[in-house]
Amino acid sequence: MEENKLRAALQEKEIVFEQHFYLYQKNVRRFENYIKYDAFKDLKLIFEIYSEIFHLRGYNYNKLTPDKMEKLLTPFSISEQRELLNHLIKSLSKNGNDDEAKEMMCILNDVELKYYWEKIKNGQDFFTSLFKLFLKGISYNLYILLLMIIIYLFFSTLIFCDAKFEIFAIIEVKKISFTECVWSNNFANLISYLFELDEKMEVKPLNFWGVILLAFQKAFLFLVIGNYLIMEMFNKIKLQ
Repeated sequence: MEENKLRAALQEKEIVFEQHFYLYQKNVRRFENYIKYDAFKDLKLIFEIYSEIFHLRGYNYNKLTPDKMEKLLTPFSISEQRELLNHLIKSLSKNGNDDEAKEMMCILNDVELKYYWEKIKNGQDFFTSLFKLFLKGISYNLYILLLMIIIYLFFSTLIFCDAKFEIFAIIEVKKISFTECVWSNNFANLISYLFELDEKMEVKPLNFWGVILLAFQKAFLFLVIGNYLIMEMFNKIKLQ
């Protein structure tokens, strides 16, 4: 009896979901002002019902795939898309659909990149938006993070080549001889400098630009890794 009641309740929710979704699609097609006034809150309700059904049944035959989400979100502004996705993620997490919520967070990352880029183009909070876009970009996924670290290490190793300093004359490097290979030795000196492993290895700025270069060089790596870890932490908090 209890099982029959649960099935009946689930079927009722499925019917409600289908009715709401059908009316939503119908209103979007028929009424131009629907998107401006009622579509936003209606879609939030649809997301809530969807989250409940997905948890109970695994609503695979009508799963909100990235393609479907793109079609649903396209009529809305970027800021509205962010809010809708955040609402869907919270609803999915609340109902125990963590894997599905993670998929939606990938879509949210794309939307947020567009959001900050749009703000930059419109001149809204230019520097703040640019900084947030940069942080969002470097924490987009693990592959981007690894790529940024590789690029950082490559250019930082170049900085430790003596010829570069003779041209720009902005820093002075007293290197330690770890190996006969120039690249390996420069890389070893870079690691020694970043983590202060040997006091004999010294890097001194010769002017203002040298100070900026060294400050950026030390801060960038920790900013990239730290930002990624912080973003991962916030993502886990969202899923709780």
